[in-house]
Amino acid sequence: MVAAPAIVSAPVRPLIPTLLELGSAMLGLGYGCVILVLLNDARWQSRLTGLAAVGRMALTNYLLQTVVVTTLLYNYGAGLYGRLGIVSGLPLVALIFTGQVLLSRWWMVRFRFGPVEWLWRSVAYGRLQPLRVEVHIASSMR
Repeated sequence: MVAAPAIVSAPVRPLIPTLLELGSAMLGLGYGCVILVLLNDARWQSRLTGLAAVGRMALTNYLLQTVVVTTLLYNYGAGLYGRLGIVSGLPLVALIFTGQVLLSRWWMVRFRFGPVEWLWRSVAYGRLQPLRVEVHIASSMR
């Protein structure tokens, strides 16, 4: 629970956690709205479509990010927990996400699904799903 600053009057203090949650939700909705508006602008479409690959591999990226971040933060890895602040952690977050975007784009050019998504689909359908993207050679090249 978040402690209320001393300048907040006593009757308002119990509302602080609820207001923080509401503010976080509103901020998330605001970010989503900005992205939707930008997607309607042709100049931004090409910049933002690179994120589509990350979305198509959402579960794979979530698991990969979990492994990378816990390895960096916990003692079985670099043990950086408690030693990184917001200022030093933000470039690390940007680096990890940029790596995920690049890896996802590279992967989706070659494969239909992310590796975990492919495994999930194969288990759900009870048979191995095609993974590689089929390359069609134009008939004019014969």
